[in-house]
Amino acid sequence: ALAQKFTQGLDAAGGTEMLPALKAALVDETPADKTVRQIVFLTDGDLSNEREMMAEIAANAGRSRVFMVGIGSAPNNFLMRRMAEAGRGTYTNIGDGAEVMARMTVLLDRLKAPALRALSVKV
Repeated sequence: ALAQKFTQGLDAAGGTEMLPALKAALVDETPADKTVRQIVFLTDGDLSNEREMMAEIAANAGRSRVFMVGIGSAPNNFLMRRMAEAGRGTYTNIGDGAEVMARMTVLLDRLKAPALRALSVKV
């Protein structure tokens, strides 16, 4: 309800400006924590500030993994794939609204299941 109330007050004026949101998401209040942070960005448009976006991820990703999701025909797939790679995440392209459930289920299942568990090293 809170999210719906917030979004109802937004006025979209065109363009996709994600750099301020990216900077905010990459702020890590507990950088010494050993867990992995997962950041998921969704967009339906072509991103501006390409160089700044890539530089921000490269400089400040820290322990975060950046997962990009592009919906529709307008996202810059090349850039979003590169951003996901720089953020040690993946890129999910959803070309049609009918694909949302299947593609997002795959991504969210990947995010909730660790690749390794109870790993130990013996010398």
